[in-house]
Parts: sequence; C-alpha cells; structure tokens
Amino acid sequence: MLTITPDAMDIIRRVTEHPKLDNGAGLRIGSRPDPSAPLRVHVTDHPEPGDRVLERDGARLYLAPVAAERAPDASWTR
Repeated sequence: MLTITPDAMDIIRRVTEHPKLDNGAGLRIGSRPDPSAPLRVHVTDHPEPGDRVLERDGARLYLAPVAAERAPDASWTR
C-alpha cells in the first residue's frame, strides 16, 4: 500500500516545480533492474514508458512497473 498524504503531495509539488526542471517533472519510484531490490525515489523530467502516473494539484508521481506492482492501490489522500 502507498498513500500519499497532503504534506507529501506539497513536497512533491515543490521539488518538481523547481525552475530548472521541465514542466513534466515528477518524482519516480522505481528500482534497479533486480525486481527484489529496494525501491528508490528520484526526480525525473518525465515518466518512462510503462510508468503509472499519479497526478493531483500539480504534484506528479511516476511509479515504475515494479513499484506499481508492489503498490497497486497507490492513492492520494486529502
């Protein structure tokens, strides 16, 4: 389960609205090629093919297929 709180959404939005980033920037949750590897988070300019995109109020979160598989019910809270 992955639930993104309002505070987390605000942080995601502030990080990805940095003026040096593209308009489609977001945080991506993924892993190294080994699917059993721990998930990691990084800023990216755009989603990769196959990413699940979660967007709300200007905050963008991209879930790599392995992350989406581990958190199929990922959602925002209010």
